[in-house]
Amino acid sequence: MQTILSRSHGAGSRRAQLAQPGTNRHLGASVLCRANVIFSRGLLYLAWIGIAAWASHSAASANQVFELTCPQVQLENLPVDQHPLIPRVIYRELARQAVLIAAREECGCTTRDAALYEPHVEEPGERHEIQVGARHGVGLHVVLRKRDSVVWEGDVEEAIGPIFDVRGLAAKLTTLVTQDLAVALIEHGLSKDAAEWDENGEAPESAEILAREMNGVSQFRALRILHQTMRSSGESPERLAALGRIYSHLACLNASTLDSRGVAYRARAMLYAERAVQRSQMKPLTLWSRAYVYAMIGLPTIALQDLDEAARVSQGTDASPPDWVSLIDDYCHYRYPDLESAAKAADSPHSQIAAVLWFRSALNSGSQSLTLETGKQALAIAPGCLWMIDAMHDAAGVAYGHATSSLPPAYHAHLLGTELLDADEIPQAVRSDLARQFPLRDSRQIAEVGRTLSRAGDDAPSEPSLAMLGQDILAQNTLHIARRGHFIRNDLGADASGYIASVEEAFKDDAWAPLIRALALPRQSPATQYAPILKDFSVREGNYLSSQSLFDGLSRELKLKDMQLGEARDLIYHAMGGTEFEYLYKLRSQNIKKWRVQYAKWMADCSVHCPMRFAVLIREDFAESAPRLDEWQREYGTHPCIAAALGEAYVKQGEYERAIPLLERSLAAASDYRTIQYLADARFQLTDGESWITTLQRAFDLEDYSLSHATAAATIAATLMHDGRFTDALPWAEKASESGAGWAWDLEMRCRTALGQYDEAESLARQNSERYGTTDWLYFCVRTGHGDLEQAWKATQQIYRQQRKDPNDTNVQFATAFYQIASGQKQACVASLKEQLERQASPVKAFMAYTIAGEIDDRESRLWLEQ
Repeated sequence: MQTILSRSHGAGSRRAQLAQPGTNRHLGASVLCRANVIFSRGLLYLAWIGIAAWASHSAASANQVFELTCPQVQLENLPVDQHPLIPRVIYRELARQAVLIAAREECGCTTRDAALYEPHVEEPGERHEIQVGARHGVGLHVVLRKRDSVVWEGDVEEAIGPIFDVRGLAAKLTTLVTQDLAVALIEHGLSKDAAEWDENGEAPESAEILAREMNGVSQFRALRILHQTMRSSGESPERLAALGRIYSHLACLNASTLDSRGVAYRARAMLYAERAVQRSQMKPLTLWSRAYVYAMIGLPTIALQDLDEAARVSQGTDASPPDWVSLIDDYCHYRYPDLESAAKAADSPHSQIAAVLWFRSALNSGSQSLTLETGKQALAIAPGCLWMIDAMHDAAGVAYGHATSSLPPAYHAHLLGTELLDADEIPQAVRSDLARQFPLRDSRQIAEVGRTLSRAGDDAPSEPSLAMLGQDILAQNTLHIARRGHFIRNDLGADASGYIASVEEAFKDDAWAPLIRALALPRQSPATQYAPILKDFSVREGNYLSSQSLFDGLSRELKLKDMQLGEARDLIYHAMGGTEFEYLYKLRSQNIKKWRVQYAKWMADCSVHCPMRFAVLIREDFAESAPRLDEWQREYGTHPCIAAALGEAYVKQGEYERAIPLLERSLAAASDYRTIQYLADARFQLTDGESWITTLQRAFDLEDYSLSHATAAATIAATLMHDGRFTDALPWAEKASESGAGWAWDLEMRCRTALGQYDEAESLARQNSERYGTTDWLYFCVRTGHGDLEQAWKATQQIYRQQRKDPNDTNVQFATAFYQIASGQKQACVASLKEQLERQASPVKAFMAYTIAGEIDDRESRLWLEQ
C-alpha cells in the first residue's frame, strides 16, 4: 500500500420488420425462448429464457388478471461461427414490459410481473408464452403463444448491440403495443378495455408530490394513484409522462439490488415515456419527460437529444419547460455547482431529486472524497434514498466501509417507520398488521415487513401490487446483509460467521441465500467446504454491479444447481446493461489499461460529458488525447477530476511546474489522497528539500475514507527508508501501523529490523500472522536469525491447518524448506526438494536445492540435480 517516491530523470443477417396483424406463423407446440448468446473463451453461450404468461379472464369481467413470469436462465454452448445473439437483460425486459403494457392499458387487465416478484394467480387460467430473441445488429424476434397457437410473431428491427439506440427500440415496441399486440391479445380472448384518451388530463397533485420524495415507498404510492387515475379518468400526456418519470426513479433506487429488477423498471419507464410521446404526437412536455427518464436511468446522451428536440418542437408555442428540466440539463452536463445549489434551495419542491442528481454528478467524477462528502450532504436532504448509501459503500474504502455497511438497516428502518403506516394507498388492515411490528430495530424485522406486504400482494385490481413494494423492501434488505457480510470477511479479513448466523432469518428465503451463507466460511476455505452450501444455488440474471462480489474467492469450477460457478459469473457479466451505472463500475474496477480506455470511449454513447471518462482518457491514453487537451481543459477544466487527471498526466510527463497548479486546483474542490500524492511527487522531483513531506501531511487533515492517513504515513516512511533514513522513518511507520493494516505492520517491522530492534519487530510479525493468517512470523525468524523459530513454525502449521492447505501446495513446501534451512535441517531440506522435483519440475526449487547441497557438500545431490 505504501509508495516510494524516487526522483526521475526526464520524462449479415435476415431482413427484420414489424409484422402486421394476421401474419403470425405457427411454430409448433414445444418452444423455448432463444434470447441470448454470450462470447466467452471461444464459445458462444446460448441463454435459453422461457417466458410464460397466464391470463385468467372473462369477456364480461372488468377485472382481468394478466401475469407474466420469467423462468430461470439455462445455458448451452454453441460454435463460435454462429451469428451471435446478445444477452442484455434490457432487450428481454423491453419486450416483456411491452406485452404487460398491452394487457394493462389496452385490455384493462391487472398485471402481475414475476421480474418484480409479484404474486402468482391462484387460478392461472389459459397460458401464454412469449419468446424474445435478441440478435446483434438486427433486432428482436418476438413470438407470443397461447397454448398451441401463435398469438403474434414478428421482428422488431433495430441495430442493437454493445452500442445501440435503445430509444429507437422502445419506440418500435410502443407501436407494437398499440397495434399488433393489443389486437392479437383481444383476438385470442382478452377484452378490449382501454381507458379513454384525455388530451388535457392532469396528473394528480398528490402523485406529483409523492414522486418528488426519493424513496421506494413514496414512489409506490404515487404509482398507485396514477394507475388508478388513468383507469378511472383516462390516459393523458401528462399522466403517462408522470408514470415514466416515477418508474425511472424506481430504476435508480433499485440500481444496486442483487437481482435485475432495476432493469424491469428501466424498461417500464422507457415505454411509458415513449407512449406519452407517441400518443400526444410529440407534445413538448412528453419530450421533456422522456429526456428526464433517459437521464435518470443512466443514458444522458439520449436525454440531451430529447432536450434539443423539445426545444425545437416548443418554438412558437406557449409551452414552457417544467422546473425540473433545468435539473436534467445540468445533470447531463455534470454541472456540479448548479446541482448543489438546486439541492440546497430551501424553497425548491424538487430538492430531493436535485440531491440525487447532485450526488450522481459527484459519483461520475471518480473522486472518492467528492463522492462521499456530497453523499453525506445529499443523504441529509433525501434520507430515504437507500441507493445513495449503497453507492457510497462502493466508493468507500475499508475505514469508511464500517459505516456504509452497517448504517443501511437503520436508514431503512427509519424510512419504513415514517412512510408506511400513513400510506393511504395501503389497505388499513395491512397497515394495522404492520403497526404491530414497529418500531423496527434490525434486518430481521425489516424482512418481516417485506414479507407481510408480499403476503398481502393479492390485492387485485390495484396496480402495482403490494407484493412489488414488499419484494423491493426484501431485496434492499438482502443487499445490505450481503454487503455487511462481504465487508467483514473480505475487507476486514475477519470471521463473518457470527454476523451471518444472526441475520439468517432475514434472508433465508432469498434466491441469493446460498451465496450469502458462503460468506460465513473463511475466505481461503477449499472448494469442498463451499460445495454443499452452493450445490442447490440456481442462478438467475444477477445485477453485475452488486452480485459479482459475492463470487469473490470462489473457484470457477464449483458446481451449482444448473451450471458451474464460472459460467454463472460469465452470464451475469454479459447480461449487464450499457448505462452510466455499468460503465462507471467498469471504469473503477477494470485492471487492464486497454479496456479502461475502450470503455471510456464507448461511454460517450450513454454519457458523452461524463467527467470520469475524460479523466481515464487523459490518464491512460495521453498520447491520443493530447491534441484535444486544450479543448477539454477549456470545457471541463473547472471540474476537479479533469484538473487532477491533467495534473497527473503532466507529472508522468515530467512537466512538474505545469502539473502543480492543476493539482492544487483539484484539491481546492475535491481533497483526494491520490491528488495529494501526485502533488507531493511533483514537489519531490523539483527540490531536494522536504516540502513533499509537508504536502503528504495534508492528508491527515482529510477524512480517513480508505486508510489514506496510514497510506500517507507509509509513503513518507518507505521513501525515507529507501534513502537509508530509518530513524527518521520510524515515527511515520508507527503512525501507519495505528491503522491495524497488515501492510502497515509489515512496514514498521522492516524498519525496526533495520534498526536492530528485533524484539519489537518480531512482535509485529507475530501479530500480523495471528491476525491475518500470514507466514510473516516464520519468515522474519528465517530471514533475521532472531525470534522464536519453533513457535513461529508451529503457528504457521496451525494457520495452514485452519486454511486446509494441501501439503503439496507450493507455499507450504517453500515454508517447510525455509524452516528446515533455518533450523539446521539442510540435508532433510535437500531430500524433500528432490522428492518434489521428481513429481514436478521447478527451476526455483532446483536452484535452491543445488545451493544448499553445495553448502553441506552433498555432491551426490548436486550431480543428480545437474543431470
